[in-house]
Amino acid sequence: MPEYIQTLLVITVLTGFTYSLMNKALVGNFDIKLLKKWQLSWFLMLYGAVLLKNIWFIAAAVIIIANVKIPAKSVHRVYFYLVLICTIPLINEQIPGFAGIKNLFPLSYTNLMIMSLLLPALISLKSPQKLFSIPTDKYIVSFIVLVSLLQFRDNTITNAGRESFLFFIDIFVPYYVITRLINTHERLKMSLTALFIGIIPFALIGVFELLTSWFMYTSIAPHIGYQSSFNQYRDIRGGGLRAMAVFFGPIVLGYVMIYAAAILMYLQHFIKNRKLVLLAFGAVFLCVLATKSRGPWIGFALMLMMFIWTGRNGFGKLVKYGILGLGLLIMASLTPAGSKYVELLPFIGDERADTFDYRAQLLENSMILFKKSPLLGDLNFRSTPEMEALRQGEGIIDVVNTYIGILLPYGIIALYLFVGLFVFLIFRCRKIIKRPEIDKESKLMGRMFIACIVGVMFTIFTVSSISYIPTLYWILIALSSAYININKTSKVGSKHELS
Repeated sequence: MPEYIQTLLVITVLTGFTYSLMNKALVGNFDIKLLKKWQLSWFLMLYGAVLLKNIWFIAAAVIIIANVKIPAKSVHRVYFYLVLICTIPLINEQIPGFAGIKNLFPLSYTNLMIMSLLLPALISLKSPQKLFSIPTDKYIVSFIVLVSLLQFRDNTITNAGRESFLFFIDIFVPYYVITRLINTHERLKMSLTALFIGIIPFALIGVFELLTSWFMYTSIAPHIGYQSSFNQYRDIRGGGLRAMAVFFGPIVLGYVMIYAAAILMYLQHFIKNRKLVLLAFGAVFLCVLATKSRGPWIGFALMLMMFIWTGRNGFGKLVKYGILGLGLLIMASLTPAGSKYVELLPFIGDERADTFDYRAQLLENSMILFKKSPLLGDLNFRSTPEMEALRQGEGIIDVVNTYIGILLPYGIIALYLFVGLFVFLIFRCRKIIKRPEIDKESKLMGRMFIACIVGVMFTIFTVSSISYIPTLYWILIALSSAYININKTSKVGSKHELS
């Protein structure tokens, strides 16, 4: 039996087990038939991609099915987008050009999902809430316009136009469609559940990879046209390989688990069986450990701390759980397996301390470049001597910091808009959950958004916007913006039927 068939079977078993427990946990509070439909679509996308083996066939299949089965204005387009957004490795293929243009733009899996599911919704959408009627609109539009205009510096019109188009597709389309269609508390609840369905399978898959040292998607990737330079033996930590699942990067998997844990903190409100909650959270926590990535570890911890702090008697609980966590850490350091993970902890262990040195040098050199072009940055910053000094043995300059990745090419104004958007969302969500009339479920949802944003903001400080990282933080921004909009005019989240 070919290895990729074996891998598909194992993924099917692990994911099927995950979904069966999820359905058991949520029965009575959700339409389980609808959840099963979403879960089936997850499997169909994975198997369809492996069988079709080509992004063009995948594109044709998705576009035909989406536009035949789902009305353009239906909110279900958003749900399926959230379910399917991370199902397969991030394929990328150039669309051939014409009239002397070699290539139009790269078609990635995320572009495909947006253009087949969300773009038709944008075209046909007639929302009463026009542009700039939601507070975060001004941040999103200003950011896109600024970085798009800056693309025309020292660049060809073709390349600049291509990049501007991709900014519109990748950022504006999902943001606008989500914030306009997700306009009730019930729809937002279902959107979070859909996203959870899309990412929770990777928790158990990550744990399985750690236990078996078997990277599940390395045999599948060639069959769907995904090319990766990842070397599974290049980065060994704690005496073993690092789990990465579909993302071909351990730090990306850890980052995604922050979203899974945050949503789980909200969904636990609907789960009566506490054992199932602990089982799910245990799988997510073990998956984060399996990545052996310090950035997501700290981001995960900050997310939990923020969630606890925003609850009732938050400070007292934070101190109690902090003491408990410190005790567990000391106990873990006394065991052979636990000591390997303790050695990976920042400021405590010494293993792979070179990654800290590289990040420190990156910050230092970046500040030198920033002072040269502070307002609008320099698109060619990678060609400078300061960046060349950071070129690694693999021949790459790894800008392992999303904020620097915005600051250096686009300047402080773009970074202000980007960071300001996150900060604005945190404070507005905080303001909503402090209202005395807010219901328990809406407050829990707001706490979840605050905690997730804080965890994500720290984690992207330690990694560039690679793989699915930007896709998910733009989704987080859209969903939390929808939360603010829903609670802007109503005292409690109103519940409407799905359309």
